[in-house]
Amino acid sequence: MVMFLRLHLEGSPAAKLPRDCFEVQRDLKNETGVYRIQPDYARRPIFVFCDMETDGGGWTVFQRRKDGSIDFLRQWKDYKYGFGNIGGEFWLGKSALVLVKYKLERSEDTSQINKKSDQ
Repeated sequence: MVMFLRLHLEGSPAAKLPRDCFEVQRDLKNETGVYRIQPDYARRPIFVFCDMETDGGGWTVFQRRKDGSIDFLRQWKDYKYGFGNIGGEFWLGKSALVLVKYKLERSEDTSQINKKSDQ
């Protein structure tokens, strides 16, 4: 199971690193994988997994579960700061999620605000 959001941040265009996976894709990096981004309110860059295939790409993956190699039965602090391997199974972490100001894109089904994939 993969859970992700399409993030598009608003703010200064002068950032050296992309601010989200949408900008990673816009800068012609169309391969799904791990990228370093610098959200506007982050003190330092963070690594995220970008899905460039689902529904046009540009998705920031915040949870990825594939093979059961990571135990998701965890304490609150693990969910706050994140755990796992960003290239495998992981939870990005609440602290990383709140760094980004995002706009949830509406799909044809207006009740759907995020996507779930079995990749």
